[in-house]
Amino acid sequence: MRLVEALQIAGVLLGALATAFTAIEGRFVGRFRRAAATPRGRATEPPPPGVIGRWRRSRLGAAGAVVEAAGGRAFLDEATYAALRRSRRLRAVTAVLLVLASVVLAHLALR
Repeated sequence: MRLVEALQIAGVLLGALATAFTAIEGRFVGRFRRAAATPRGRATEPPPPGVIGRWRRSRLGAAGAVVEAAGGRAFLDEATYAALRRSRRLRAVTAVLLVLASVVLAHLALR
């Protein structure tokens, strides 16, 4: 297997993982929104997550987007979650631009 083929496979697998993580997080956040558990006064029991869901919940909690309230209840801080998403988008765009710049520079160097 050539390096190019290995990188293509890795890209597809990483893309699938990122899509799965995003979908799981979207369902998790959607449950809070459907329960109207976005202000502190409307905190609700968090949905029972799977293995990846627990990891995503801990990441959201560490970022301050999911806030634990009294009695094992939690709510979604919409402003913090929006800021987290903006930060993620900025990192993704930066990564893509760095990869594109690397490809262009490599192409120019090999001419």
